[in-house]
Amino acid sequence: MVSRRRQICFLVGAVLACILSVKCQDLVDDCIDGEFHKTKPSPEGSDYVECHSWKSRTCCTANYTKELATNKATNLYNYHWDRCGNLSQECERYIIDEECFYSCEPNVIRWQSKSDNDTFIRVPICGSFCDKWFDACKNDLTCVENWLDDFNYTTGVNHCPTDSTCRTFAEVYGDAAGLCNKMWGVAFKYQASNKNCMVMSFDPKQENPNNDVRPSGVSSGSSGYHASVTFYAVLLLLSFWNSN
Repeated sequence: MVSRRRQICFLVGAVLACILSVKCQDLVDDCIDGEFHKTKPSPEGSDYVECHSWKSRTCCTANYTKELATNKATNLYNYHWDRCGNLSQECERYIIDEECFYSCEPNVIRWQSKSDNDTFIRVPICGSFCDKWFDACKNDLTCVENWLDDFNYTTGVNHCPTDSTCRTFAEVYGDAAGLCNKMWGVAFKYQASNKNCMVMSFDPKQENPNNDVRPSGVSSGSSGYHASVTFYAVLLLLSFWNSN
């Protein structure tokens, strides 16, 4: 009898440990409806040459990363980042990261606009990330504040408005919060607390930290899942125990 109970305890405990050893998350299974987005996130292979953070589970294609790495946004969107001269290498790296984030990050769909399926609204970006972005770009030049709406697009390509002047990022945005809150319209929100917020680049060898981020008032399903698994595993254990 004792041996039987030990076997049951070991079996239930092993199953429970196996389940709880997996970081269970309610991962999103769709991508926003962007021009170069996949329908669903999936891994990519060796020809995925940019946006490496998302290679194992991405909403953008390998062809997109090749174009971004080769020609920036010029052929993708008829868009130029350098209307006030070439950006510094440090600043341009953050602009590329933002492009990767928009096209490759599956979790932004949680903030998808209800009126425009290829955009999102006020995705929380960690203040620490925005701070580094601002520091990298503060001495670079721009002629507009909002890089989505303020350029002149009458020729089909973005140009500085005729009455604009090139000023430093520091002059235009003031600080990191101004940059993250204004540069791409209402797409992003500076999160000073650095809690429940996203980053636009991370170690590709690690799990995507943005998987855990939720809109305000919405919690991750993993904690509830773990609690349910624990509850039913204990019930199972007691049932077997009492039946023997």
